[in-house]
Amino acid sequence: MKVVKRAGTLEDLDISKIRTVLAFACKGLRVDPLELEMDAQIQFRDGITTKEIQQLLIRTAAEKISAENPDWTYVAARLLLYDLYKDVGHLRGYKVKDKVGGKYKPYSPESFYKLIKECTERGIYGEYLLENYTKEEIDQLARYIKPDRDLLWTYTGIKVLYDRYLVRDEE
Repeated sequence: MKVVKRAGTLEDLDISKIRTVLAFACKGLRVDPLELEMDAQIQFRDGITTKEIQQLLIRTAAEKISAENPDWTYVAARLLLYDLYKDVGHLRGYKVKDKVGGKYKPYSPESFYKLIKECTERGIYGEYLLENYTKEEIDQLARYIKPDRDLLWTYTGIKVLYDRYLVRDEE
């Protein structure tokens, strides 16, 4: 069975990759990744997209949020973050993780200035950023960004941020 990757390529279905993402989303929380995997009831079919699989996992985790088990809000948030990381990484041309089981890298401080410059040139960011801040100041700002803090968001918080506040481009 084949899945369609975000880049449009076909790849053999590899359940271990889904389990790796679930392990990332559930790490340190009082939830069972196997429970999420089973409850998602993914209807695998030839040609299913990895995005469809991810959306189903997010929706299932969000439906499991309750007063009795609030940790599911962090699982849903992490799955949504991972989806966002993958989309942005694909558009920016970098991989989200080093290897299967590797460290997730949603952000590259070394290329932060380059990103700001490119987005400004494309009209996505205002020119005032480069007019008012030096490369050194932007590089300093990049060092303050700690992607691990993303894991502190609840599902509702990251969903509101995603829907209302993130800058979008034509893609």
